[in-house]
Amino acid sequence: MTGYDDADVTVDSRVGAAEILGYSHQLAETRRQKPGNDVVSRLLSATIDGEQLTPEQFGFFVVMLAVAGNETTRNATTMGMMAFLEHPDQWELFKKERPPLPLTRSSDTHRR
Repeated sequence: MTGYDDADVTVDSRVGAAEILGYSHQLAETRRQKPGNDVVSRLLSATIDGEQLTPEQFGFFVVMLAVAGNETTRNATTMGMMAFLEHPDQWELFKKERPPLPLTRSSDTHRR
């Protein structure tokens, strides 16, 4: 679904979108039967002007989240690593003072 403009990617992005749509329908059915305290359950139970999301609206919302999450994470991680390369003093500081959970620095780059 991403990489549509990459010559090395030969997979039809429509296949990926269809798979995510299928998954979203299964997920919606599961959450309708057993709602939880999560974003999916909230989306499925929310109403605007007395109407809930249609299955198609929910499905395309899930596709959008998958693509947006991929792009944001990939780009933030890349830019964070570039920043460390351009500022090796910050990389050294991070290595010296790194918190117990190494994923913290990744979280910091995504937050900016």
